Amino acid sequence: MKRRLYYLFPDAPHAKTLQQELSALAIPQLSVHAVVKNETKFSEKTDIHALAESDRDYFLEWVLWRINLAVFLLALLTFIGMLVLSPSVYVVLPLLLMVISIVAGAVFSLRMPNVHWGEFAPAIRHGEILMMVDVPQTEMAKVDHYIHRSHPEAVSGGVCWAA
Repeated sequence: MKRRLYYLFPDAPHAKTLQQELSALAIPQLSVHAVVKNETKFSEKTDIHALAESDRDYFLEWVLWRINLAVFLLALLTFIGMLVLSPSVYVVLPLLLMVISIVAGAVFSLRMPNVHWGEFAPAIRHGEILMMVDVPQTEMAKVDHYIHRSHPEAVSGGVCWAA
């Protein structure tokens, strides 16, 4: 599983330098992304996102959260219905499913790092460039250390899961 590292750069020359250095470190070009202001021209080769583009990860999270709530509500209504209509051994099944759902959701939400590039919108509107670098989990510390050492102007914005 890969991790996505987020960094804010003050301008395009600094970000382009990092992009070239990451290529030298054997990080594929497709693993480096940039979010720029609509008018800003960054590079022809880079995966460029305009600020107006929707954040696919945020939308997916939003949809899955709504589905989770609907399933939980359905399980709760089933449980209440079974309690009212026929309190018996079959009441344990929905209760068990709800407890498993709550515990799994809590573990997932407390352990999963979560950053969306929409959180950087004010900086991007000011002309800063958000660089996102997808790296294997084992290489994360090495790449992060390299970026901080060679680019002190970079502001770390967090870590998230990447596909």
